[in-house]
Amino acid sequence: MTINRLGALATLFALSTGLSHAQIKKTGSGYLLRVKYTKGQVIKLNSTNSVSGVQGRNGKFVVDLPMVIRVTATAKNSATLDLTAGPAQMGGKPVGMAPQNATLHVNNLNQAVDGEATNGLGASYPKDPVRLGAKWKASLPINSGSGQMTLDATYTFKGVKTVGGRQLAILTMTLAGAATGTGSMTLRMSDGTVNSSNMTLKMVVGTSPLSITSTITRKG
Repeated sequence: MTINRLGALATLFALSTGLSHAQIKKTGSGYLLRVKYTKGQVIKLNSTNSVSGVQGRNGKFVVDLPMVIRVTATAKNSATLDLTAGPAQMGGKPVGMAPQNATLHVNNLNQAVDGEATNGLGASYPKDPVRLGAKWKASLPINSGSGQMTLDATYTFKGVKTVGGRQLAILTMTLAGAATGTGSMTLRMSDGTVNSSNMTLKMVVGTSPLSITSTITRKG
């Protein structure tokens, strides 16, 4: 597997988790999950992806992938986002993969609109409020650049907490389909955008069984 392909894998899993957003509001005995973007808003994320099990390579690769999400337009219940992912680096050096760009259109349930289901937008959130421990399922079509893949996610709402004066909602997740794994994420309750996430995944590419750990942190 080439370094470029490793960079593409890092991008795939960063996108699949980095764009999972929900605006969180207490409603009765549960919480309503929604996203609310502001035109001109800029969200900066960094994804660190550890990949091991590559055929012909010993040890693991650690790929760092910066991501910037710019909100270019908003409507009553939707937003247009410009996403730039990359350039990817290993050990502080570029891996030869140019930054990737995508224009994403999402509604306030974090669902793709205009038929853009392959852009790696993360979970679709339930219409009704969720209580502590509630679970829901979502199918996540992903375009890896070399073909379409699908991840089947089960999310669990684990409650809210305050960290550094910021209120966060906590989700855990399990994944099946193109990859299997587990993870968790925190969401900013103020506007529902992602604060952090981490996932451990296993998948087979060709004949190589890969283990991938992906951690996303937010800047600012």
